[in-house]
Amino acid sequence: MEPAEVMVHKVRAAVEARSDPNFVILARTDDYEGVDEILPRVAAYAKAGADMGFVQGLTSVEDMERVGKASAIPLLVVQVLGTKLPVVPPRNLEAMGYKFHVYYPLFGHAARALRDFARGLKQALEDRTKVPSMEGGLGPMEIEGIMGLAADVELQREYQV
Repeated sequence: MEPAEVMVHKVRAAVEARSDPNFVILARTDDYEGVDEILPRVAAYAKAGADMGFVQGLTSVEDMERVGKASAIPLLVVQVLGTKLPVVPPRNLEAMGYKFHVYYPLFGHAARALRDFARGLKQALEDRTKVPSMEGGLGPMEIEGIMGLAADVELQREYQV
């Protein structure tokens, strides 16, 4: 982990470089050095202009609550099953000061689906007698809609040279 002073300088630089007021400066710290290290770090990041803190690695609800209630800025927390990190209901997280929650299992489910499909595709291609299954996923139009391709195309037209 970088020294707090280095991160504070990076936060200040990001704040000074920000040209869009909607751009959020998120400053991350970890629990590797303990809660007593996190509290002054988050306070320093807030003072330097960070809009939000990302506190990762707290291994008890009590520590999460202590950090969350002491923070002058909203906090982000990652919820992960199967680790030492406590998984807490959203209402409780919000009461502690964690306004943004990332649910890591979303990435795990996506990775599993990609892996399983790739394995089936590989088997079908190696067999060379089957047409690989292409069912069950989103179609191109749905993917383009999720990605906002129409808005991107419109921006390209608008700013075309």
